[in-house]
Amino acid sequence: MRHNDISGLPVVDEGNLVGIVTETDIFDAFIDILGVKKPHSRIDVYIMDRPGTLSDLIGIISSKGISLLNTVVYYDEKKDKYKAILRVETLDCESIVEEIKKRDYEIDSVIVSPSIEK
Repeated sequence: MRHNDISGLPVVDEGNLVGIVTETDIFDAFIDILGVKKPHSRIDVYIMDRPGTLSDLIGIISSKGISLLNTVVYYDEKKDKYKAILRVETLDCESIVEEIKKRDYEIDSVIVSPSIEK
């Protein structure tokens, strides 16, 4: 869809048009999958490309008895590092942030989101 600048696709069942999937439908699905409508905290951490790094970060969250809603990792060319975005199911994430700092990870930002309106 992005490559060909198409904003909607037909949904066909046995040759009959039964609906249309739009960019908005796909975007809404990603929002639901990522859990951003739930109250949560987002912790952005710069990490090196080393085996076990994500496991370590997830272990910190787990050790606090807090659920991880999702995580996304991408390469930040400006910093020449990877950024891990950790979305945790708590509004009180200070103990997680402190433990991450103790292990010498670089916190980029922390955002607390009590609720997201639709």
